[in-house]
Amino acid sequence: MPKIAKYNAPLQCYAHMTQAFSAEEVEKIREIEELQTFQQGTVGSSTMSPEDMKKARHSSVFFMNHDENTNWLYQKMGSLIGTANKDHFMYDVDDFGPMQYTKYELNGHYTWHWDVFFGYQIKQRKISVVVMLNDPEDYEGGDFQICINGNLDEIQTIRPKKGDALFFASYASQSHFSNFWRKKYTGYMGNWS
Repeated sequence: MPKIAKYNAPLQCYAHMTQAFSAEEVEKIREIEELQTFQQGTVGSSTMSPEDMKKARHSSVFFMNHDENTNWLYQKMGSLIGTANKDHFMYDVDDFGPMQYTKYELNGHYTWHWDVFFGYQIKQRKISVVVMLNDPEDYEGGDFQICINGNLDEIQTIRPKKGDALFFASYASQSHFSNFWRKKYTGYMGNWS
């Protein structure tokens, strides 16, 4: 009888996929932005005062639903998340909601947070994805940071390039793109559950 090899590699809480999107695909995503109405990004259940909210998160967002204009993007993201999940996470992923497109203006930021709500939920976020829609040369500041192993002394700082995708466990504490000196766009492309 053949022996089945047990999956035995250490599982990381994030993966960086370089050039996940071509320059043409990034521009196609950016074109969708022109048709949208943005709103102020919020944190959690949004019970914070406007002043506290701006301290925690200063960005604009819109939610990109799955339709005939975004089908290609949903198909591509489904393929990418399948690959990242198989290679890095090994989660039971079977669904994802609307993708969030986030725009950071001058001094924009999103402080340390989790992409999950703790407690019982019918669907729990498992993998979050950020796709970079700018080159790092287009802005100053704005690194992505993720806490490794739940320890704030073990922080990984990543400066992705245009078209790169960052996949990370939704329970991992992360800080998005703090202290911008010039406008920056990023596609925060959804949460898979």
